[in-house]
Amino acid sequence: MRILACTIITLATLTSCGPGAPEITDTASLITAMNAKNRNNWFSNFIFKQETIRFREGQPTDTAIWFEAIRYPDHFRIDFDPENQQAVIFKQDSSYRISNDSLLNVRHNPQEFLLFKGGLYFYSPEETLSKLESYGYDINQFTQAEWEGREVYIVGAAEGDLSKKQFWLDAEHFFAVRRISINGNGQVIDAQYRHHEKFDGGWVERQVTFYRDGELFQDEFYQDVKVNVSMGAEVFDHRKPVYGWFKGL
Repeated sequence: MRILACTIITLATLTSCGPGAPEITDTASLITAMNAKNRNNWFSNFIFKQETIRFREGQPTDTAIWFEAIRYPDHFRIDFDPENQQAVIFKQDSSYRISNDSLLNVRHNPQEFLLFKGGLYFYSPEETLSKLESYGYDINQFTQAEWEGREVYIVGAAEGDLSKKQFWLDAEHFFAVRRISINGNGQVIDAQYRHHEKFDGGWVERQVTFYRDGELFQDEFYQDVKVNVSMGAEVFDHRKPVYGWFKGL
């Protein structure tokens, strides 16, 4: 298994991201600092068109266009086959697979990345810490490293340990840059976020690359990103599915 390593920096070097800001020394102080900096500025929702490229043995096998909507803190929709009205809605740690006017299945399926992509700004720091623990992150494990030339904070793993569930945040802007988890087959899933762009006080990555046990299996590219759009509750209503909400993207 091959996963990119990082250069670890001693905890003694941990500093805040700006003059007068509190020192960041653990997960709790990180979440507090993030809220202090961004809570009143971060956008509440965004939509985008996504080019999704799947790979097998390092070679692309197919490409699809998906349409996606996120409403913080915990709503997420993917229309992965809009022509045939096929979609999935995630909300409050459950997923709802819909097809035309039918609900095909319901599963417990937390999309925990929504929390550290922006959802945490809609919870108190205490609620965020509780949710992280419920998702299986060891919030007592906290360190700092260098990732692709920038300092990052790592929550969930000790220095150099890439075998445990963890997420990495840019130390200056607090956007997510990496997420590592273990799937049901014991494989390490490594999601890497790149090419961030600032929108209305928050940030959106333009590319997400996924590796399974070190092997590339999916690359995603965001297009036509729009934030703080007028988006009705019906977009996330699995009981009466609506389609075409993304027209104009």
